[in-house]
Amino acid sequence: MTTQQSSAHVGVHLVGCTQQDADAVFDTLEAAFPLPLDPHTHGTPVARPDPEHPTVWSMSFDVRFPGRAATPPERLDCPVVVDLFGSKPPVDRVREALARVFSVEDLGSVPGDQEMEARLRLSPLGRER
Repeated sequence: MTTQQSSAHVGVHLVGCTQQDADAVFDTLEAAFPLPLDPHTHGTPVARPDPEHPTVWSMSFDVRFPGRAATPPERLDCPVVVDLFGSKPPVDRVREALARVFSVEDLGSVPGDQEMEARLRLSPLGRER
């Protein structure tokens, strides 16, 4: 992986949401950036009866190759918290792609030397938390 490639990659983590909600978020990002780094889809969750161990959904996206805008999903079961990891410009591009489909609330960010982490809360458009 070259420096140019790695600087254009954004890791996306969803924690504690349903598979349906994870699919809605990842389908949006797969439409906006059609070449996910991991050729596998979102995977299959492992059933965990203990709510203290939520499922983590994770994909990485290369934002150098924009695709099309996705249509808003029919619904989300509940607001979804999304963590984005990468360089600031690519993280901003992922945030913008999500904002075209969801209401996005910034919950905070942590800048680093080369990368940053941003936490967002997604809700259906027109229905903010």
